[in-house]
Order: sequence, then structure tokens, then C-alpha cells
Amino acid sequence: MPKVVILTNSLTGGGAERSMNILANELGNRGLDITLIAINDGPEDAVKLAIPFIGIGKTWQGSFANTAKSFLVFKSILKNLRPDIVIANCDLPEFFLSLTPGKFRIIVTEHVSRPWHTRKSLGIVTRSILKLRKAHWVAVSDYLQIWPWRIAPEKVLRNGVLLPAQMKCSPNQELKRLIFIGRLVEQKNPAIVIQLSDLLRIPAILIGDGPLMSDLRNYCSLNSSNVAFLGMQRNPWGSVNPGDLLVVPSNWEGDGLVVVEALSAGIPILLTNISEFKNFNLDEMNYCENLDEFTNKLIRFRDDINRLIPSIDNRKKALLPRNIQQIGQEWYNFFELIE
Repeated sequence: MPKVVILTNSLTGGGAERSMNILANELGNRGLDITLIAINDGPEDAVKLAIPFIGIGKTWQGSFANTAKSFLVFKSILKNLRPDIVIANCDLPEFFLSLTPGKFRIIVTEHVSRPWHTRKSLGIVTRSILKLRKAHWVAVSDYLQIWPWRIAPEKVLRNGVLLPAQMKCSPNQELKRLIFIGRLVEQKNPAIVIQLSDLLRIPAILIGDGPLMSDLRNYCSLNSSNVAFLGMQRNPWGSVNPGDLLVVPSNWEGDGLVVVEALSAGIPILLTNISEFKNFNLDEMNYCENLDEFTNKLIRFRDDINRLIPSIDNRKKALLPRNIQQIGQEWYNFFELIE
């Protein structure tokens, strides 16, 4: 039975981090010797780890010296753990792992369609090193290819999801608020929700944190926008009420875990018309090409937003592959395959 390390950016922060917490617990339940290492410091996630956890404590967006110190700590930890397999999730874990020698097997998990978006040259170098070290490449969705070579992954291993409770909606529910859930980054495009709030004079709440927080707050202050910033929430769905409509305006995506959770909860939703979201096979009324189409559909459905709740059949199809026991078995089988 292999000794496995899951390496992530932090305990919480996005879908990749939470899904790895869920996976770690499931693999631990199966009796695997598994440890999760988080590089960046941060709060605990809603998913409580039931397996050994090591936090390196790197400062997010810290100095070069802080990053170098964190790498040396990581290198020492990995040497002491002597794992058989290390699973790298996202840019920083890949970078740290590419510089760490060892006889362990490496699995790189492709979580998004545009990894290394802000540091493409470093990403090419990092992934080339990992390729030379005969890393194994998996993806969390069928449509994802391995960047930068545009090759198919060896295996598609889906993310597990912490499913929220079903939302209770009244008949002919009037639109009361717009909701955004996710990191405040270019990829997620949160500015559109603020624009929609201003155009239609509908209150909005943004749940999440990220590098765009300061700019978005300043914009809202200058424009007297009726937008509340709730920051990172362990349970973001606890802030969602009847009359709220989720807007997911991403420019590109990975697995779309916020959408999966919204489908589980039965929440009204509008999405950008990108290929990643088209894979959910929702009705055309749920997709928007641009700001104008978001605006028009909100006007069209504002007196009865329940019409924007995806059908039960579509929701069941989206949730079917998210059974964590099945996902855990598929990872276990993949470990045996690469041994």
C-alpha cells in the first residue's frame, strides 16, 4: 500500500483545495497512509481533515526570502516523510515539487484550462522538469488537456464536492439580490456582478477573497454601488437566501465546483457561455454571452427567478459523477496502475 502526500496551496481558497481535503479524508478512510501538506498559511476549511496535516506557513504573496525559506522547509518535510507518491495541485506545489529530488512518483493534477496564466514561462520550465521526471498527468474534467503540450491526461479523476443543503424557494420568487461566490481574480470576472448591480439597481454580495478585492472595493465606493463584500466564508451557501440569484461570469474555468454546488442546492443561476460550463448541459436560458445578455435575462426573469433553477434531470446528471466513494476508488486504482 503506497504512502501518499497531497500537496496543495492552502487548506482553503478554492475548489482545488477543498476537493483535495475531501479526497484526503476518503483515502484515509480506505486505510492509506496519507498526509496533506499546505504551503500557504490560511484558515481552516469547512472540510475538517481526519488525516495527518502539515502546514508550512508561507505568507501568501510573500517575499522571495519567505518563499525560499518555505521551500527548504517543504524539502525537509518530504525527505522525512519518504512518500511513494506525491500529488501536486496548482502552480506553487508543482514548482516546489519540480525542485525537490526524490524517488517518489509524481502525479500532476490539471484543475483549470489555463494553468500558470500569469507566469507562463515559469510554468513551461516547471512542467518540462516534471515531464523529464516522468510525472503522471491527470485532469479533473473530460474537456481538460495538459498544458502546454495540449495532450490528453492519463486519467480523468473528478473532484469530490461538499454538497450544500437544498434551498427552499417560494413560488414566483422575485429577484432580491445577486450573488457571486469565488476568488476575486481575473479568471472569475467578479466585476460583471458589480456592473449588473449598478445597471439594474439590485443589491449584490461577493463571497470570496483575492487580489482584485482592493480595486473592486474602491470602484464600489466611488460609484456608490450597493455591493457587500463578505470575504472568504467556510460555508458560503449559509449566506444565500430565497430571492438570491447566483451569477457565475467566469472567463474560463476548471471543474466549475461552485456550479456543481449550486445545482445540488437548487439555486437560480446564470452562467457565462463558455465551453467549460456548456458541459453541464443546462438550458440555454441559463447561459449568457456578455454583459448585455446577463442584463436582459435578469430583466426577463426578475419577477420569477425560479425559472432559472436548472431541471432536476440536469442536476442529477451533473451530480452523479461526484460520489466520493467512487472517486476514491478511482484514485486507488490509479495508484496501483503507476506502482
